[in-house]
Amino acid sequence: MFPDAKPPRRLVSSWKGIAAHFGVTVRTVQLWEEERGLPVHRMPGVKGRVYAYEDELEAWAGRAEDCIAEPIVPDPEPRQSRTSRRGHWVAASILLVTIVAGSAFLLRPKPVPSSFVIEGRTLVVKNSEGSPIWRHEFTNKLFAQWEGREGGDPFRETRPWIGDLDGDGKREVLFTRTADPKLVSDSELFCFESDGRIRWRYKPGRLVSTQKEQFPPPYFVRMVLVLEDNTGKPPLLLAVGTHSIYYPSHIAALSPQGKVLREYWHSGHINGATAADLDADGKLELYLLANHDPTKTSSLVALDPMDFSGASRESHLDYQLLGVGEPRELGRIIFPSSEYTRRLFDVSNPLGINLQSGRLFLSLTQRSAAPGDSGVPSVFYQIGPKLTLLGVEYAWNFRFAYEEAVRQGKIKPYDLDADLERMKQFTVVTPWRNALPKNPSPSGSD
Repeated sequence: MFPDAKPPRRLVSSWKGIAAHFGVTVRTVQLWEEERGLPVHRMPGVKGRVYAYEDELEAWAGRAEDCIAEPIVPDPEPRQSRTSRRGHWVAASILLVTIVAGSAFLLRPKPVPSSFVIEGRTLVVKNSEGSPIWRHEFTNKLFAQWEGREGGDPFRETRPWIGDLDGDGKREVLFTRTADPKLVSDSELFCFESDGRIRWRYKPGRLVSTQKEQFPPPYFVRMVLVLEDNTGKPPLLLAVGTHSIYYPSHIAALSPQGKVLREYWHSGHINGATAADLDADGKLELYLLANHDPTKTSSLVALDPMDFSGASRESHLDYQLLGVGEPRELGRIIFPSSEYTRRLFDVSNPLGINLQSGRLFLSLTQRSAAPGDSGVPSVFYQIGPKLTLLGVEYAWNFRFAYEEAVRQGKIKPYDLDADLERMKQFTVVTPWRNALPKNPSPSGSD
């Protein structure tokens, strides 16, 4: 036998058990832990169960009693009365703590996220009255890439989003953390609960390859899209990731818990995206405007937001992404470059995509931007349902740039109107369709 062994410590399991120990509500003991240091332990894991030791709870209750001044007077009462009296003091002190904690809770700003500010490396989320409700401090200073990047345009589609992501009546916060404004390689999407806890983190991209090259991470978050409708269902979350130094990019649909549901990969950076029901079938289509590296021009891809996968089909096999699967697209076209671009041996790049009056307006630059450029010459396309062409025209500065290039002897004169007609002949890679054929075969040429 071991007469000196200490008896085992009595364990109190769960919030309910701790509350029953004091004879109060679960919310009360949770407030005591937060406000007054009630000794509560947690088992390992993301959602570890709570427990406490009875001796620690009693010691804490004694300290709570000491917070109330008690006069020192002779006490002729027997020990049993003193014990009962001590119990009354414990109850009184606990009641006082409860009142103080409850008052502090009622005076707190309502934890409903409505706006945000960045302070150095800290994200501060505020309620509708502008009062801070929680803060999250990151390791490095934060950079608002939706407002502008050093040496580049802003990524406006990464602006933080606040709303009910999963339909539970609470508002979550989506925040794109960027700490490297020059390379935008250190980029990650965070989802915060309404009370500031991190629900999940998402880094875009993974290792993909062609027959000649490999493209490992890092990728950066180029766009965050939250598609909402009038059905009352939770919105659809989409994130665009772009390789930090080379051309592959992808769009991923994420669940409210941050799980990747599906991906579509493209051989060129996705620079713009919008959702619209152009064909009036009652369902949104997702339109991606992207660089097309094999032809050094631009591509427009239409996807079903709820059903996409694979990688863009390329006839230039050196650019075909492998091991990703056949593309599941609604349609895809590739635009030609202007003769102006071709003669300068330059690149045509996507500049913007906008939805107006039931059609898409696309702006495609016809020369690489250089420092100090007041405006890069562009061509405007109008695209209707099922990727039909509704019109094409030169931007206001195109003819001026053309005449200046001729005057400087950079290019020889050519027929601008005839070339504009030629630019109507874009390449149809994927004809409009609602489902992938059982045995798909490449169509068109890149």
